[in-house]
Amino acid sequence: LSSKQAHALVIAAKQNSRVLVVGHQMLYHWGVQWLRTVLGLGLIGEPLRFSATRHNQGEVREDGGPWWSLAPHDVSILRYLFPRAVLQVELTDTAPVDIVESGDWARAVVRLEGGLSASISVASGCTTRARRLTVEGSAGVAVFDESIAAGQVELYRRDARGVLRTEPPCGAKKLQGFRPL
Repeated sequence: LSSKQAHALVIAAKQNSRVLVVGHQMLYHWGVQWLRTVLGLGLIGEPLRFSATRHNQGEVREDGGPWWSLAPHDVSILRYLFPRAVLQVELTDTAPVDIVESGDWARAVVRLEGGLSASISVASGCTTRARRLTVEGSAGVAVFDESIAAGQVELYRRDARGVLRTEPPCGAKKLQGFRPL
């Protein structure tokens, strides 16, 4: 809650050989690690677009809205997967035009160095829960969908004709056998 307390936590973590995580535990989630492995192995080619959707059910929260309560997770994941300079950010608090449900919305479009485009959509007070990260690349698409309890990952790669084909489900360890197209 203060810089003094934050400093004390940093010292305690170092003394106990621990990693200090403050509100961004998603970076250590197996699905985010899977995405990082996919990117590191070049399995979807050059990353072109990143998309994050985090829509919560239930009542609208009064503590700063969805941008402050939900988006930090997705901004953190974006910066973790793509540590590039941010060139431009556009924010809006309106629901997408194709969404009819009510709720408290926040959306951002972020342009990163190297041409990567990212969109982040967060909302609270929705009728359905959605938690999905998608990375589209020049040779395929990787998806981590946390909307279901166990979470699910999907990998699609383009064949010789450019058609996206679903790869069998696999975790980060099994990905080591794949080769970039």
